[in-house]
Amino acid sequence: IGKLAFKFSADAVIPEGSEATELSVDFGSGYISDFHYNEEEKVYYKDHSGTKHMDVGTGLQLSFDNLFFLETDIHIFAGDTAGRKDIDIYADNYKGYYVTNGQIIEITWTKSSAFEPLVFKTLDGEELIIKTGKTYIAVCTADALTVE
Repeated sequence: IGKLAFKFSADAVIPEGSEATELSVDFGSGYISDFHYNEEEKVYYKDHSGTKHMDVGTGLQLSFDNLFFLETDIHIFAGDTAGRKDIDIYADNYKGYYVTNGQIIEITWTKSSAFEPLVFKTLDGEELIIKTGKTYIAVCTADALTVE
């Protein structure tokens, strides 16, 4: 078994951060993902560009226990007329955010190669422990995330 990207905890993980009950990430070209926190269920429901994002198999709206927003450099390949993007995923201590239980904290993330997992750390350098459950990861530019 290789290295694991996540260190899960069955205990309630509530980061000491800021409130985050409504989040939006703009990927450009009209592609926007919105997340709405349901305090009773302790999950974030996802919308896609203004419409509930539904699972075709179950007919239920997508929901997540954990959200990650990983900031990096993203740009259109030079001379590419189709709009394909070059995304820098091999990063060392890039900024990101971890969201769960209605709270958001700033983190750092690293990915050293295609064969190494993502590494998530708190700002004090400790390995991030996350809530057990479904997890959404967005790779985005630094100005893409809005939090309310």
